Amino acid sequence: MTLLGILALLALFVTVWVFYSQRKIRRLRRDRLANGISRDQFIETFRKLGISDTFSTKVYDYYGSQKALKDFPFSPDDRYADILHDDPEDIDDDAVKLVSQLGMILPPERILREYPSQLRTLRDMVFWLEWIRERQPTEAPQPQKQ
Repeated sequence: MTLLGILALLALFVTVWVFYSQRKIRRLRRDRLANGISRDQFIETFRKLGISDTFSTKVYDYYGSQKALKDFPFSPDDRYADILHDDPEDIDDDAVKLVSQLGMILPPERILREYPSQLRTLRDMVFWLEWIRERQPTEAPQPQKQ
């Protein structure tokens, strides 16, 4: 009987937590839309820093395509843990998918370990993609025919 009570309390806790999280996201969406935060502003933030629109656009659209966040006005400083509820493994999977969608090659692990920080925000992801672009292999010279 106590196991059933514990399971019921756990189910209630999870339900309240999901409701609270969704309410927080809806409120944040409404506030951002009221303040005019937009996709263009997200992209412009990185353009001012000299980062290609390709990366900021891809990051914004990639996360915006998720059903729960459809048409959500992201900010560059949105933390994965707070807005997207991603754990580190999900972030790594997202990073690999974004690299592939951008037509780049993921460098070897020894090079990836050189990146100075973790991916915690959407800004971090855009900066990381730019860092990956800078480490793309150059084409090897073709052997000369004799």
